[in-house]
Amino acid sequence: MSARREGRIIFGVDVVSGGAAALAVGTSLAPTLARIGCATALLAWCGDYRRPRVALSAMRELPRLVSRLGVVIAGMAVAAAVWGAADESRGVVVASGFLLLGRFVSFGVLRRLRRRGVISSATLVVGAGTVGRDLMKHLAGSADYGMRVLGVVDDPEEVHDLQLLGGLEDLSAVVCRTRAERVLVTFGVTRDWRLIEVIRNLPGANLEVLVVPRLFEIGTGEYTADDVEGIPLVWIPRRSARAVSWRVKRGVDVVLAAVLLVLAAPALVLCAVAVRATSRGPVLFRQERIGQDGRSFTLLKFRSMRPNGDSATLWSVRDDHRLTTVGRWLRRTNLDELPQLYNILRGDMSLVGPRPERPYFVERFSRTFPGYGHRHRSPAGLTGWAQIHGLRGDTSIEERVRFDNYYIDNWSLWSDVTILVRTIRAISRRDRA
Repeated sequence: MSARREGRIIFGVDVVSGGAAALAVGTSLAPTLARIGCATALLAWCGDYRRPRVALSAMRELPRLVSRLGVVIAGMAVAAAVWGAADESRGVVVASGFLLLGRFVSFGVLRRLRRRGVISSATLVVGAGTVGRDLMKHLAGSADYGMRVLGVVDDPEEVHDLQLLGGLEDLSAVVCRTRAERVLVTFGVTRDWRLIEVIRNLPGANLEVLVVPRLFEIGTGEYTADDVEGIPLVWIPRRSARAVSWRVKRGVDVVLAAVLLVLAAPALVLCAVAVRATSRGPVLFRQERIGQDGRSFTLLKFRSMRPNGDSATLWSVRDDHRLTTVGRWLRRTNLDELPQLYNILRGDMSLVGPRPERPYFVERFSRTFPGYGHRHRSPAGLTGWAQIHGLRGDTSIEERVRFDNYYIDNWSLWSDVTILVRTIRAISRRDRA
């Protein structure tokens, strides 16, 4: 894939630049290696290796490099503490200069390769309106952007003089048929909800999706860092593009769930005894739920209701008459959810994600609320973005869909940390109340 080839070139030049900077200020082997590692980590954090720029500009990269110098400074501070290195401030300045110089070199190489056609991404344009036509014209007129336009995808009645490859609903099939590497989404007569539906269902682990923001003519500030002849492009993160981060998320889930199970062992025993002593029936409540990619699993909770046979199809309300006295308290304190830490260890769930629902309601809500099924792009969670905004229990499903999809579309490891902290704060406030 062209983007990967570009990423390898940038990575190689960055390693050489980082090594040169380290050698320029290094006095011994260990601090030198530390500097090389910190310099390389700086660029890896920027994400350039996997997703090189459309418009190559080393000066545009400078603010991003400088803003992430904290990584280099921290690494050099560690080196100073461990190996007794001297003042590292000169090293920071030298590393910045070498890295910027490396970007001039790597971007120059990429620009030359693009112009010769050695590197060229097969590209589809979605939307045959004015902006889409301008994009196609600019890309055809300049090889510097490294994109080879295959054709346009839009409703047939909107296209008269362009190479139409299919309608909007055919986009996934067109991507597979043409082996497209990039999709540029422009706006036109197509309603936004149709575009969202199609984009979220696009296939391909390495497919890159870029969108032209609406009202870009009045300025986007720092919202975008890429453009084609003044037409800004926003990169749309896709789950497959964040595979490494998702694996880190899974590792954090396993470690934290195991630790929490050990710490919560006394509370688990007390809750089990309370449930058993105050009502007839099993201690644990087991129920089929739908998780990531539509897979079903058995969710565990402390039983908070009297045994009944309609829990799979009956919606729970705040003052449900089926709640036991202990069950009401367990729900109010969220202690009934503790057994789900075992679900997390098994891989059924994550600490953070959309709350899993019963199959009956998944089918029903998927027909009623657009985008409901897109919640299953992420592992189900013990807590989530919707829950910390009060959307739990008998609340608006439409709002939950919006919050859950926002979480998935904008997910990061830091967002999980934020949600966990806010969840703890919300639970403690309810306890005080």
